[in-house]
Amino acid sequence: VGKQGGVPEFNSGTSAMTFASTASLAQILSEVGDRFEVGTAYFPGVDASDNHGVSIGGASLYALDSGDKEKMEGTWDFIKFLVNVDSQTYWNANTGYFPVNKGVLDTDKFKELIKESPQFETAIDQLHDSTPDDQGALSTVFQESRQVMEKYIEEMLNGNVSPEDASKNMAKEMDDALESYNKVNK
Repeated sequence: VGKQGGVPEFNSGTSAMTFASTASLAQILSEVGDRFEVGTAYFPGVDASDNHGVSIGGASLYALDSGDKEKMEGTWDFIKFLVNVDSQTYWNANTGYFPVNKGVLDTDKFKELIKESPQFETAIDQLHDSTPDDQGALSTVFQESRQVMEKYIEEMLNGNVSPEDASKNMAKEMDDALESYNKVNK
């Protein structure tokens, strides 16, 4: 149903499939309830030889050096709290984001979650099956490039632009973004 829709239409039962972040899994399961079965699958590959690898992204933690030692120590304590086993177990169960702390996988709470809702394990399994080659592109204009790519893929899938024109438009807009970045950051 396009980038602006998807999850609401899926949750209401008017769409058979949606692509969504793992962060929306808990909400999807909650909203759907027992009206129908929600299955999850690996992100699809381009062709039969694609190994279906994924790269991670979103909900990242960053600490900036403000020059204030006390603030940096507090920031570090907060980050350690956020990534500890208990916090990551809670985060995973209540959102769908996969845990960044491997210790979560050994907890009884996680094992119970997977037994009750095996959908939570799909993204973790796909990440474990991925290789460093699946990390994705490194680009100074990554977010902008991603939005451009999503826009033209959607346009192509909706029949508004040919695959060839979508590719040309993506390349032009991404090149323009890189050129602009490079001018500002000489």
